[in-house]
Amino acid sequence: MKSRFTAQAKILVAASVAVALAASAGIAGSNLTVAERTSFKSVVDRVFANPIHDPNAYPIYAIFPPFLVQAVLGIMHVPGIELVERLRETTTEATDLRDPRVKVIHSTGICAGASWEVSESSPYTGLFAQGTRARAIVRFSTGNNLVGFSRIEPRIFGFAVKVFPTRDPKEPVYTANLFTMDQYGLDGDVRRRFLVHKDGTDSSELLRFGNEAVASGPARLALLLFGRFDSRPEVRPLYAFSEVTGDGRGVESPVTPERIEFIPAGGNAGSRAKPVNGDFRTEFAAYEPGELEFRMIVDRFELGRLRIGRTVVSTACDQELHFHHHPTR
Repeated sequence: MKSRFTAQAKILVAASVAVALAASAGIAGSNLTVAERTSFKSVVDRVFANPIHDPNAYPIYAIFPPFLVQAVLGIMHVPGIELVERLRETTTEATDLRDPRVKVIHSTGICAGASWEVSESSPYTGLFAQGTRARAIVRFSTGNNLVGFSRIEPRIFGFAVKVFPTRDPKEPVYTANLFTMDQYGLDGDVRRRFLVHKDGTDSSELLRFGNEAVASGPARLALLLFGRFDSRPEVRPLYAFSEVTGDGRGVESPVTPERIEFIPAGGNAGSRAKPVNGDFRTEFAAYEPGELEFRMIVDRFELGRLRIGRTVVSTACDQELHFHHHPTR
């Protein structure tokens, strides 16, 4: 496995000159081509329809060519690369459910219903306003498609959140989506568990999942590739959350924060559970609905909680659920 990781890194480093040339070619437009309203109930019904309960039956998908190879080819503007088309679609297609197909990145995950709850005041508007409570769907995954633990190959830990700005779970709405990675970003980390620091790490340093993707060395090339479709690929914007209220009304003068972080809080079932085959999905499956929650930190304000409900591993969670990247503007 060590030689595999080293070889992948060498491929990326060897492409650095081509990357610099490709990056100078400019940024493609990010205008929406598809925008659809969806209800919370319809998404939950689809994602939870056929749950997979046996960890030994959890799906694992073979991605070919491998993600890193596709990334290099995409940066070099080689035509016909599936990863490039998927990245383009994620900024131009505001849909929540799609026809089934395997994701090129974040291919395996575990989904959960969730509650977005803001209890404290701040200058920020819309879904960040005090008193807001909205239904959400969350998907936990590893960005580089590594499911099991490896002592030498890091996993990229993160999760996506989809909030439905309505009080009616049956009302179709345009959703607000955000993406997070832990503080190790695209460099990844070799810890055994998604929500627990690796052995020997100072536990006083809290795990934080935020909307900024840090990267160093070869990992920065992934940001350059996404930079073909967004002018600020390292930070995912939050305006979709500040421009609509929890009951779906538009905000006349929105105030948008720059950063958001989620810090695990409450419950330790995941830390007690022994991952089956090192699979991070079994960590989340060990939680009872409502046991796991995240503190919500927006810029310097702690606003509330993201509370995680019932979890599910399913083909629809992996292949049909879609999280739209709101483009920088």
